[in-house]
Amino acid sequence: MVKSNRSTDNGPIDVISLYAQTIGRMHSQQLVGIADRALRERVLTRAPINFDRRYAQRVPGVLEPNTEPFELDTATLRESLEADTLSQLRGHVTDAAAGRPRFLNRSLDIDDHGLIDWSDDRLDALPRLWRLKLCAFEPLGAAAISIDPEGTRADSVRSAFDSWIRSWIRHAEIASPRYLRRDWTPYAVSLRIQHWLRYLAWRRSVQPNRSDGPTDFERELTREVYKNALFLRNHVEEDVGGNHLVENGTALVAAGIAFAGEPDARDWLDTGTTILKTACEQQFLADGCHFERSPMYHVLVLTRLITACNLCSLANEPIADEITNTTAAGIAYLRALRPPDGRIPLLNDAVYDEALPLAACLRYADHVGIPQLEAPDLSTVASGPLGTGGGYRWIRTELGALLVDCGPVGPPHLPGHAHSDCLSILLWVDGLPIVTDTGTFDYEAGPRRTYARGVQGHNTVQVGDEEPIDLGGRFLMGARPEPTAGAVVDGDIRLFEGQYDTKGYTHRRSIAAGDNWWVIRDGVDGHDGRCVRSRLHLHPAVETCLRSETIELSVDDEPLLTITPLGETAVHTSPGEYYPRFGAACDRTVITLEYAGRQADQAALGCLLSPPETATAPAVPQIVSDRTSCWSGQLPPIGSALDLGSP
Repeated sequence: MVKSNRSTDNGPIDVISLYAQTIGRMHSQQLVGIADRALRERVLTRAPINFDRRYAQRVPGVLEPNTEPFELDTATLRESLEADTLSQLRGHVTDAAAGRPRFLNRSLDIDDHGLIDWSDDRLDALPRLWRLKLCAFEPLGAAAISIDPEGTRADSVRSAFDSWIRSWIRHAEIASPRYLRRDWTPYAVSLRIQHWLRYLAWRRSVQPNRSDGPTDFERELTREVYKNALFLRNHVEEDVGGNHLVENGTALVAAGIAFAGEPDARDWLDTGTTILKTACEQQFLADGCHFERSPMYHVLVLTRLITACNLCSLANEPIADEITNTTAAGIAYLRALRPPDGRIPLLNDAVYDEALPLAACLRYADHVGIPQLEAPDLSTVASGPLGTGGGYRWIRTELGALLVDCGPVGPPHLPGHAHSDCLSILLWVDGLPIVTDTGTFDYEAGPRRTYARGVQGHNTVQVGDEEPIDLGGRFLMGARPEPTAGAVVDGDIRLFEGQYDTKGYTHRRSIAAGDNWWVIRDGVDGHDGRCVRSRLHLHPAVETCLRSETIELSVDDEPLLTITPLGETAVHTSPGEYYPRFGAACDRTVITLEYAGRQADQAALGCLLSPPETATAPAVPQIVSDRTSCWSGQLPPIGSALDLGSP
């Protein structure tokens, strides 16, 4: 079992301090939104007014939704997916239709004679995200994408999901207790609108003569979609911000297109477009990276923007240049970030199978006609602070590709998905993941959440037993360091250098790369005798063989890499956990490099990564040895070749 970091054992004063620091960095509209939400839940749930009926009364008596854009967009999305992804979606749909949906790798039998008890107490025992996915009707969107509406499975799927919707309409009332935390969480409402519209288009696609109009059930569902859009328009998530706002905006654009000509449609479309324009202006960095710096959320946000662009195009609605251009820049960045194995790096709350596969997202953008821009160069970095870009940089050799995270931790006002991973690295050899990030088990406070976000779960340096960034609960974060970095090329040698200050010490990391090797060097000033260690978390498929002076890494008995400790560096291995998907924990090996010297003010440790046939460290060129004199205990000023300035 993974042990908890100290940050989970903070006393009341520490927690209060973390709350103060987190709140102090938030924007005014976030604070107003939080107060507004709390007031609504406290006052409206006790008011002698039937708010649910008021929303229902605003729904027009006769609705004729335009579902053709959703049918065409769903077909485009389907064409973008590989057969394995479609098969996986069909499996989730089949399980859900049988009354046992599976989210976050956890199943629950929720069917009661064709109905769902939406107030089932067992839902409270599951992670909050599980309930939100259920309330978002996630399997209905998957059905529209993966199930042939005229195939053998379609009838049972329609019967089951129609029953889900009917039971929802009878149960879910606006302004019921905790409604903004459960059934009517705006994030879930946004996804529900999108999934319901895809599902409605899927159902209607098999009607032989659409001039006959919708069925009674489709009329009922259409009214409920409209009611949800009315609600969302009044509950845009300014308090949460980030990717939630993109979901809000896309859902309002979708509703505006579906109900074109109705009293509220133009306002929804205009509001949704404004939200997306603002998100594009504020949430994307100079190189096209989404500002939360999570590859998973980058893909999720891009997928919504692509959908919004396509729906507007199919409905002959203009789409703002800011949205199209930002989507194109985000796609170009995704191409530049794509690892050798083609799967997203599991950085900053990223897992597999929650967003579109990376290649599918690129195909979706291409099929929709998003302009293809030149991908940014992520192999170079100008010296100095890295606040204008994502901060991920590739250092490639003939042996493989190393990705270093040298950017800021995340947007200051949104710490929820940020990790303590300054100068962490990932490594692929022969196209295979070797050194990986930890991923994310779930978002619930606890040891695994702390481990995944904390320094122990990342491939960087820890000084003592402390966190370089104080973390608490699901989202609290204390003061964050501001890394600086730079890179130069000298002949055949590429040299990256980065540094940051925190907790009274300075961590400096240099990575030199030649044709088929990397040298990783870490120096720490001001460690005050505390233990200094660097970790390398291996992919579960990687096997280790400890020799007298090296560690050999192999996959399927094929040697791929040799790790040679350098200088006064001790090395040992220990078990760890890897969370490639929500709710999934895999065993793996963690290599720990530890400074074995005795200097109280400076520490230096490092290793050579080289081909497996290398028995001893190869002759490292002079440019590297000059800058690795810390192996003798003397720490040279990192940045002497690069004008990094002060962190």
